[in-house]
Amino acid sequence: MNSALRMNLHIYLEGLGIIRPDVSATRLEPSSFDRLSTFLERDPVAHVFALAVLENWGLDGLPGTEWWGVHDEEGVLKTVVFGGEWTPDGGFGLIVPMGDPKWAANMGAALAARGGGAWMVGECAVVDAIWASMDGPPARWTSRQHLMEARSVTPGRTLDIRQAVQSDVNWVHTAARQMLIDDLGIDPTQDEPLKFERRVEAAIASGSEYVAVHDGVLVYRAKVGPKGRHGAQIGGVWVPPAVRNRGVAQAGTRTLLTQLMDEYPRVTLHVRETNVPAIQSYLGVGFQHVRDFRLLVR
Repeated sequence: MNSALRMNLHIYLEGLGIIRPDVSATRLEPSSFDRLSTFLERDPVAHVFALAVLENWGLDGLPGTEWWGVHDEEGVLKTVVFGGEWTPDGGFGLIVPMGDPKWAANMGAALAARGGGAWMVGECAVVDAIWASMDGPPARWTSRQHLMEARSVTPGRTLDIRQAVQSDVNWVHTAARQMLIDDLGIDPTQDEPLKFERRVEAAIASGSEYVAVHDGVLVYRAKVGPKGRHGAQIGGVWVPPAVRNRGVAQAGTRTLLTQLMDEYPRVTLHVRETNVPAIQSYLGVGFQHVRDFRLLVR
């Protein structure tokens, strides 16, 4: 959208009361650390990922990322966005919005000026408000997700699970790719295969990828996001078709959850609400549905 059309849209939204002319979204600087921490800690369950990122890298320590916020007239943060993997020609690879959707339109306008985003995930109301106010193309894929939380582990079968190593890279690459195809119908190697390959290699190098072995064969993959004092988040769970419906996914997740619960007060994950087998598997190891999220893909 050219600048004239964007300005006209902004004026139109102001007239509807959706965008507040006296309030703007601003990029948060390191001096906002305490204020942002206070905002996120009001809801540590929904903000496990964001809290861990802030704890590990601050507001400016992770390359390619930005924090944005909308304050009310008294300087209180009302809506916050974490944006990751920003590039000049593509905007943000990931947007994680949080907070009050009533203040989201101003945030959407600011993100649109930064090129928008490819993926967005967060609570339904704030995601919908920001996505709409970015005025980008319609989402090519949308999913309502369950945010699930575990604070304890249900006893049961386990697997031999470990952090992946570089010799596992081909198997982990296949698992990560196939998980997205199975769950979202999106092949991440279609447009930028080298970028996806490097991302998998980097995840292994950082210790984020976990695999489980049964009878000498890799049968389970999961990725653990940033970890912090408020908890950890897992995702990307996948098992090969040949070993599905045998309790492998549940056993692997139980083992990983047990390891994480030794160090962190909670573990969260997102799962598509129509993926009933996965939901039942997670319930069986100690997770509970605590919030409704939405995932949008441009």
